[in-house]
Amino acid sequence: MPNPIYFDCILSLFNSSDLVYVMVPSTLIDTLIYLIRHCIRSKLIAGFHGFLRSDVLLQKLYLPIFKKSLGAFNAYHALNSATYIWLQKMGFSNVFLIPNGVDTRTFQLCENPSSYQIFNILISGRLTEDKGADILIKIIQYINERLKARSIKFTIAGSGPLEDRVKAVTQKYKNVNFLGFVGEQVLPKIYMGANLFLIPSRTEGMPLSLLEAQSCGLPAIGSNIPGISDIIINGKTGRLIHPGNIASFAEAIKEYYLLWRHSPEQYYEMSRTIREHIVNNYDWNSIIGKIENMFKETLTNTM
Repeated sequence: MPNPIYFDCILSLFNSSDLVYVMVPSTLIDTLIYLIRHCIRSKLIAGFHGFLRSDVLLQKLYLPIFKKSLGAFNAYHALNSATYIWLQKMGFSNVFLIPNGVDTRTFQLCENPSSYQIFNILISGRLTEDKGADILIKIIQYINERLKARSIKFTIAGSGPLEDRVKAVTQKYKNVNFLGFVGEQVLPKIYMGANLFLIPSRTEGMPLSLLEAQSCGLPAIGSNIPGISDIIINGKTGRLIHPGNIASFAEAIKEYYLLWRHSPEQYYEMSRTIREHIVNNYDWNSIIGKIENMFKETLTNTM
């Protein structure tokens, strides 16, 4: 908890605006806002860019406190349908279901797969347990030791607490390329040079990396969890796998690899369909208007 001498600074920051958007859950911020809400004059929106995990004891114990702290907010921004339904069941009003958006002009269609000899699987994001970095390592081991597919390459872009374990895998297998943290200017080129996107997360709000990958037309294999399942249309724009099921992830990779190898034009047509879906549903030009309307409605709502 912050030192009381800083409360005036925090209150001044909040009260200098008519509206404050707060990313939740965050044990410190959630609780602090609840305790000092009577001193805050601005309207507050809780933005759910993640959620508490029921399989993590401390997060499970915090859930009742989190539910109570949400009463301090005027409106709620759910990025995925599961969170939206949960908030409604909890009895909250002024709940807005608005997904993340992506700049589809920056993240353009990937290159024709027929020009490549190697099937490039891309993983982009924080290397943490929540993001499934440990699951990724097991998938790479499974592909190399059981499927023994020599034409498959893994490109990993990101950094985080499990970075050393990922680096160890790159030393063990020659088909793993670890890029570390990649800047925004370079990232689009990396997406456009890939053939498949992998996202084995345990929890998500709505992953921007997945939207970026699919804006480039990459089919995606991801955990069947809220956020990911909102974006991937199973069997059409990608595959949804039970979280942590290594064999199923590997089998899905094998299916896309064989399609890429034997029918590159069909694969590229699929990429164009995937990009079209993202452009029509997640382009920032349409999403930003929905966010602006949420702000306006929250400011004018007297409830």
